[in-house]
Amino acid sequence: MKKLLLLLLIFFTTQLDQEILAQCGPGQVEIELIIDPTTSMYSDEMAWGLTPAPVGVTPTSTPLPTGPAPGGEPIGIPLIDIDGDTAIIVYNICLDNAITYTFNAYDSYGDAWNGGTYSITVVEDVDNPGSEVEGCVIAMNVDPDNGIMDGGGIGAYLEESLDLSLTIFQSLCTGSNMGCTDLNADNYDATAIVDDSSCIYTLGTTCASPVLLTDTDFPFCVTGVNTANYGNDYSFGECGASSLLNYLLGDDYVIEYTPSTNIDVDIEVLNITSFFTGISIYNGCPDAGGTCVDYRFNDDNTDDLDLLSLPLIAGNTYYIMISTESPPESTTFDLCIRMTPNNCPFSLYVSGPISAGLYEAQNDVYSDGYVNATDTVTFHANNYIDLLPNFDVPINTQFTADIQPCGTPPLPKPINNNEILPIQEVEEKQKE
Repeated sequence: MKKLLLLLLIFFTTQLDQEILAQCGPGQVEIELIIDPTTSMYSDEMAWGLTPAPVGVTPTSTPLPTGPAPGGEPIGIPLIDIDGDTAIIVYNICLDNAITYTFNAYDSYGDAWNGGTYSITVVEDVDNPGSEVEGCVIAMNVDPDNGIMDGGGIGAYLEESLDLSLTIFQSLCTGSNMGCTDLNADNYDATAIVDDSSCIYTLGTTCASPVLLTDTDFPFCVTGVNTANYGNDYSFGECGASSLLNYLLGDDYVIEYTPSTNIDVDIEVLNITSFFTGISIYNGCPDAGGTCVDYRFNDDNTDDLDLLSLPLIAGNTYYIMISTESPPESTTFDLCIRMTPNNCPFSLYVSGPISAGLYEAQNDVYSDGYVNATDTVTFHANNYIDLLPNFDVPINTQFTADIQPCGTPPLPKPINNNEILPIQEVEEKQKE
């Protein structure tokens, strides 16, 4: 009886695992549909539908209240309204191999998805595992737009239709039809029909392919940068945007920086060649919910732009973006980012109980204080560090003393600690 129960349990578990893992059955192909409303200002106007009704679709939001759109979605697979959703939504859908389906993208106002996009990828060909259609990207970050401003009204306006079937996938997902389909990529292929994820981007084009700034790169200075070389990948950000002006409409130059410690930076944009140029700093990418930290715009002139003593928090990932209005679409500029001089004293004396933090000076730091247990204390000096007779560091205290320039981030290893005078040496010097 126990053996029979065990066999039944094994059989049940195996069947359960198969049902969980297998999305589609024989004679079907699985696609992944990604709806990204996060960059759209009007996600409540976006909607999509599939005809005829496929299986495996789990709507995560409510149908449009206006009912079926002109495309004629069948009963049982309503339009999926993206109203109120700010996160990317992923649907896994099983399509029967013998049927051609039509994906329809709608906008209730009739003016496209305003930066919202859809992507479609073939996940699995159940009857032919490992075939060339698997992993094939049929559509990548498409903002559906029929080119007509319908002006708004009751119902949903059809912006784009796309036929989907295994036969179509087999036709498209071949070597001659595949390549980089992103206009902003360095290796854009005008003959490619389907994207094969081979796109190569110049660093500085997007948050995914930025110029990466690290603590050891300061000061970071570049000259003669032209945003026209980096493409227009962002159309809206909250930094200073209004109904009249939006300084992310032109081509964008993007820098990413994640500070390891809390620091202040000075940012200067010089020798600007175009009116209506702006620099924006976001905590997080603006198309993924990033928030505005600060910004500067030059309006109808080519004045220099600067952000001085800008505080940045350790661990946050910041994106520094330089772009323009549209027109002028692009601009040329010089850029320099430095750590803010923190009024480093020439000499610093630290006494009494020493609170956690960084203590630094241009020439020397000397101390007869004591570090609180479990605190982290760091001394930086460009010349020497004196630990006087009463200086005390309890066990388990994180204390470091590094010879390095004032105002620079902590180095992976100290440049030279030979000038740090141990307590006994200080005592001997004082007796002399």
